[in-house]
Amino acid sequence: MWHAGVVFVEEWLALRGTTPRWLWQESPDRLTPAEQSVVDGQGRVQGPVELGSAVLRRAALWRSASWLTAWASQGLWLLEWPAGPARSEVVSSLLHPLFGLPGSFRHDETGQDTASLVDEESGSRLMLRTVERPEESPDAPTREWPEEFFRPWHRWAELTASAK
Repeated sequence: MWHAGVVFVEEWLALRGTTPRWLWQESPDRLTPAEQSVVDGQGRVQGPVELGSAVLRRAALWRSASWLTAWASQGLWLLEWPAGPARSEVVSSLLHPLFGLPGSFRHDETGQDTASLVDEESGSRLMLRTVERPEESPDAPTREWPEEFFRPWHRWAELTASAK
């Protein structure tokens, strides 16, 4: 999967005439100066890392959503999405004893469109919110994508199909 992701990014950027600069190639044994300055200034990444990693590894839960927005601050992760799975469906999946989030989470209902999951051990909180999808204008222009934009997706499909 990693290889397929790298190939996808390289081909996608090639369509724009850009060559990626991979961190592992430029600085395999250290952080870049920009990354080091962020770590020095903040001490670490925002939000509870373990919770964020666990949630983002389950991103397929939102595959039917128009988009998924995620951000973090201190002990909190926030996710919102429109036109996708019901919030109750996501909560149920995240609390599943076998496939859900690791650890012991409890569900706190916080509003009509929001829910909160709290890790009883660390106190980390995951806020989930569904939002309204913007209406599409009947006058909105439609666009046909040039075939070359599908090339990275085709390569991704080839590489991931052969990995199964």
